[in-house]
Amino acid sequence: MKKMLAICALAALCLLTGCDFFRTLAGRPTSADIAAKRALIERQEQQEAARRDSIERVRQQILADSLAVMQALAANRNLFPPAEQVHGYATASLPYRYYILVGTFSNADNANRVIAAADKAGLHPARIPYGRLVAVGVCPSNSLVQVYHSLEAVRQQPFCPKDAWILAKTQ
Repeated sequence: MKKMLAICALAALCLLTGCDFFRTLAGRPTSADIAAKRALIERQEQQEAARRDSIERVRQQILADSLAVMQALAANRNLFPPAEQVHGYATASLPYRYYILVGTFSNADNANRVIAAADKAGLHPARIPYGRLVAVGVCPSNSLVQVYHSLEAVRQQPFCPKDAWILAKTQ
């Protein structure tokens, strides 16, 4: 009778508690632990897929921006004159590849006024030697796309002429 009672108790324990009881005894994860881990893995996979999608969207936008800049430059050649037309600018010592040129001055005071106005506007001005003259470049960047997008905003500044253009550092 005692054997039968022990067997019935063990059978009832198995039926009422399921495999989790034995998994707990064996130090294994329970079905709740497995479900939580599965949910965590699915969330991580969704986050990774969203991150990959975001990176791909940014890559596509950069490509579209680059193509738009190149098309705009091709259509409006005075934004980016050929190097043979702008020789004489001492670009070797400039730390960035592109600048928006807002003026060339023979009078240092005029150049200083434009530099002060550009600095006040947060445009990071730079002096660029041009023979006996001083040119003022703003919005330095190594990205043509970035400097092109800055060009319209710079042209809206009161100190900037409407014919400001992009100076590319020669290698």
